[in-house]
Amino acid sequence: MRTLLTNIVAAAVYVAVCGQASAQDISLRLLHTTPVDLYQALNEGFLAGHNTMRFRSDPAQPDYDVLTQNLLRGAIAGDLPDVVFQGYNRARLTIERGVVVPLDKFILGDANLAVEGYPPAALEMCALNGKPYGLPFATSVPIVYYNLDLVAKAGRDPHALPSDWNGILALARDIKAASRDKMAVFFDYATTGNWTFQALLASFGGQMMTADGGVGFDNEAGQRALSLLAAFRDAGQVDMSRSQAWQTFSAGGLGILISTSSLLPQFEQQSAGNFQVGTGAFPMTAPNGRLPAGGNCAMIMTKDPTKQRAAWEYIRFASGPFGQTIVAMKSGYIPMNTQAVEDPALLGAYYKEHPNYLTAVKQVPILTRFESFPGDNSMKLTTVINDHLRTLMLNQAQPHEALAAMTKDVKALLRK
Repeated sequence: MRTLLTNIVAAAVYVAVCGQASAQDISLRLLHTTPVDLYQALNEGFLAGHNTMRFRSDPAQPDYDVLTQNLLRGAIAGDLPDVVFQGYNRARLTIERGVVVPLDKFILGDANLAVEGYPPAALEMCALNGKPYGLPFATSVPIVYYNLDLVAKAGRDPHALPSDWNGILALARDIKAASRDKMAVFFDYATTGNWTFQALLASFGGQMMTADGGVGFDNEAGQRALSLLAAFRDAGQVDMSRSQAWQTFSAGGLGILISTSSLLPQFEQQSAGNFQVGTGAFPMTAPNGRLPAGGNCAMIMTKDPTKQRAAWEYIRFASGPFGQTIVAMKSGYIPMNTQAVEDPALLGAYYKEHPNYLTAVKQVPILTRFESFPGDNSMKLTTVINDHLRTLMLNQAQPHEALAAMTKDVKALLRK
C-alpha cells in the first residue's frame, strides 16, 4: 500500500509540473469530518506538486450534522472556511443558504474534466436545480459484513453467502442457534440523514421524498422497509448504539452487520488474527432498486477570486484519479472516478487482490442522490425519523403504526 501511494504522489507531481496551473503562495482553510489521516494524505499528495500551497484545517467534525451546525453558525458570524467537505445529504441545505460557490464556470473552463473518469452521476451528487456546487470526494454505500468464522460455525459455506434479505435473515437465525453467546445480526438504522433507511426505501423502488419535497415513504415501499427492519428486530437485534455495534463486530461478537462500506479497513485491521471478514452487496429487491451515495463532496466557499481558482485546482485533484486513489487506499470509501478504478497503475490491480473492497465499487452503477428534506427543519427531521425507527426496533410499535406516526410527524414539520 505504501509503495502504491508513493507512486501516486510521484504521478501527481508529474501532472502538476507538466500542465496544470500552479496554486502558489496561497493558504486555504479547510473544514471536514474524520478520519483526519485521510485528509492529511490528500493534502500531502496535492502539495507534492504545489509546494508553495498551504492548508489550515479547522478541528475535524464527528459527523456531517455537527459540521453543518457549525457551518451555519459560521455563516451568521461571517467566519467560513475556503473549502468544505460537506455530506451529500446536507449539500442542499448548504446551497440553499447561499454560502457555496457554483462550479459551472470552472467546469466549462476545464477541458480535461470530461476525459478524467467522472461517472455520469458524479456531478449530480451535490447539485441543485441542475447546477453543480461540489465534486465528489469520499463516497460510500451500505454493504453487508459477515464474520465468516461464525458463518462456518453455523454450518454454512463462507464462500456462498446469501444475496437477498430472506437468506441473510435465515443465516442470522442459524448463527444465533450455533453461537448463543454472540449477537447474530445488526442493521445500522440510526444513521446521519437516515441514510440506511433511505437505502432500504430506494432498494424497494421507493424514495424518501417526492419531487416537490413532500413525504415519499408513505406507501408500499415504506411499509416494506419498516417490515424488514422489524424482521431484523425479531431475529435478535439488540438495542445498542452504532459505535457499540461496530465494536462488537470488530471483537468477533456479531455475525452479520449492515453498515457503511467506509468501515472495512477498520474491521479488517481489528479482526486480523481473530476471525475473517467477508462482504456482500446491499440486496436490491425492486428491478429499479437504487442506493443513495453516502459520504461527501468538496465545495468552494471563499469569495476571493484568486483563492477560488486555487480551491478549484485542489478539489479537482481530490476528485480526480490520483486523489480518488488516495481516498480508496486510506479508507473504505469508493473512488468516484472510473480512471482510478480501471487503471492497473492506480487501483485496477489492487481491487483484483482485495475482493472485499470490490463489493462496494460494483454498486457504483446503481448510485443515486442522498436526499434530504428542504427547509429549516431539515436536520430536525433526521432525529424525528430515527426516533420512530428506534421505537419500532424496541418493539414498541409495529411497522404500520411506526409508518403512520412517522408520516404524521414529518408532514407537520414540513408545514412549519
